[in-house]
Amino acid sequence: MERKNSLWNKSILLKLESFPLILSFLILVFSPLLFQLKLSGRIVTLDLLIIPLSTVFYFVRSTNRLKVFYFSLPILLLLIWGGVMYGSIPESGKVFANMELRILLVSFFFVNLFLYSFQSLGREKFTAILKYLLWGTLVIVLGIGAVEKLWGFHFVLENNVFVITEFFPKFRDIPIFIWHNPNNYIAYLLVLVSGLILFDKFLSKKLLLQLLIFLVLFVYSNVAQARYGLLASMIFGAFLLLSNLINIRQERQSFIKWIGVTLGVGIFTFSTVEFIQNNKFSIDAKMVNTSKVKEMTVEQDLSVQYVDISDTEKLKELKDELKLGSDIVRYNLIRNGLDYFVQEPIKGIGPGQYQYKTQQDQGRYFVAEVWASHHYLIDILSEYGLIGIIFILSLVLGFLWIFKKGSWLNRITLITAFLLFVIAGNLPSKFMNMTCSALMLGVIFVYYLSFFSKEDKAIKD
Repeated sequence: MERKNSLWNKSILLKLESFPLILSFLILVFSPLLFQLKLSGRIVTLDLLIIPLSTVFYFVRSTNRLKVFYFSLPILLLLIWGGVMYGSIPESGKVFANMELRILLVSFFFVNLFLYSFQSLGREKFTAILKYLLWGTLVIVLGIGAVEKLWGFHFVLENNVFVITEFFPKFRDIPIFIWHNPNNYIAYLLVLVSGLILFDKFLSKKLLLQLLIFLVLFVYSNVAQARYGLLASMIFGAFLLLSNLINIRQERQSFIKWIGVTLGVGIFTFSTVEFIQNNKFSIDAKMVNTSKVKEMTVEQDLSVQYVDISDTEKLKELKDELKLGSDIVRYNLIRNGLDYFVQEPIKGIGPGQYQYKTQQDQGRYFVAEVWASHHYLIDILSEYGLIGIIFILSLVLGFLWIFKKGSWLNRITLITAFLLFVIAGNLPSKFMNMTCSALMLGVIFVYYLSFFSKEDKAIKD
């Protein structure tokens, strides 16, 4: 009886200890807009209330706090430098800076939440909780995506209200969930899958789960016509094959059977692409406002960008621009970012100012109506200059250190996860303004901490 009571008390204690971590994770992932308080007529999102409080909770309970703090220092430097640069930003550009600095602040607290909860709960408990959270969230997101694909119902936010609607003509049968865009949706999937690759050490031994993840990444990316998503699914497929090389000979029949089933479903999905072409919302469709074309107001729309150019030249220029594919536009976005960096290599152009400068047609290379960089690292580099380089180096050096020390399987796991992270950062127009960027940084830095903690233990032993 005493033993049962002891186990029961330990179970309750564990739940209480893990509750702040679980609550903060759910608030972050399922969008702060779903969890709001209205105080004095103003909307206060709970992510900037719950996540900092949860961080303090684990900070007080953890040990070796200074060592943990070092892992979040690169993000703090970005945040401080962004605040310093804020005063020099034009008033019209501060709306972009506000959005970016807000997510950076959330990222700083969320990364520290992961780091200090890892210290407080211990490796085993933290990893178990994180795995359940990642798997549970992945199942929910995929399930809702399936409903959106099969029945056309969308779960969206309208005027800060969560609604279920069939009216979403741009993406009628494409999964978007609460993120309003299939690229954003797939970016969240990739971050969740990358977290599982790093923290579920048994995933490399679960062939069926690997095949299911490969299949859903491929199918959902194909439905959304997201080429980077398809590339990510191919990378995960390579991880699947490499991580199972040892087991192929032992379980050849089972392996071949499941590979055959997966390829069959994948080929079927790929062959039905013609049926979903009407759902494709490519970058060319964004370049012209068809309602204004019908109203013959194209000239007015173009007058800002094409001053002192004749009507004939305007239409010819527009026709040439429409030939630009998304790859060329993305390439030009990167070139503009590098050009911004060359302009201000030390201090950067300021938080959110890549988007602002491009909107003001200050970019050297034409990118149509695409203002955001579509590239996480280019945003960091161009907007934060030298501090951005320090941040990027912290990610790269941590990767190289673990790659050098890790086993063959650890190296494959690390490469796969980080390639998926890079692709996730390229999918949305502005990855820095999405909460999954905070989740990605939390996963990366707590993985670094877990590895270095393991190294310290090995040295002591």
